[in-house]
Amino acid sequence: MWWRRPKPARAVLSETPTGFKVLIPAERSWWGVAFLPFWLTFWGLGWGVVFYGLVTARGEPPALFAIPWLLIWTAAGALVFSWWLWLVSGREAVLIDGMRLLMRREVRGFARERSYELGSVRRLRFSPPVSPEARMAEAMPLLAFSGSIAFDVGDATHRFGMHMEEAECLAVLQKIIERWPTLL
Repeated sequence: MWWRRPKPARAVLSETPTGFKVLIPAERSWWGVAFLPFWLTFWGLGWGVVFYGLVTARGEPPALFAIPWLLIWTAAGALVFSWWLWLVSGREAVLIDGMRLLMRREVRGFARERSYELGSVRRLRFSPPVSPEARMAEAMPLLAFSGSIAFDVGDATHRFGMHMEEAECLAVLQKIIERWPTLL
């Protein structure tokens, strides 16, 4: 049916001089891309009104309410802005170079990365997140690494491939395991 068409593949697999690379652009939500700037505009107006009231208060104790509100409001705005940047230009990059597995989340020059010694990576597999905490992490892509491709290092499970369909995850896994069968 036309309304249940499968999503097109997002992952780009490539051999580079430094190793095997998987690039996964952020899943675009055009509703979020269009709505969040509108929300951020009103967020900024509210922030400005409260800040102006705090700065111009004379002998009144507005700080008891305004300072905590501004701190929480600023954190919320920063989180929403980072989410919007992720929707517009975010991507995951996974590099396997024979010595390590490097996971990187990138947005316009800002990046977070984690690196694991390849010899300690075990049980590479498809494993969609099911816990509420894992689903919450997918709402904050720059703060937490999540996804449907999982692997273990010691007693910890790590993930990448956020919002990827099962078929695409399995295709990525097949390519990686063809090259590094010890990761199973």
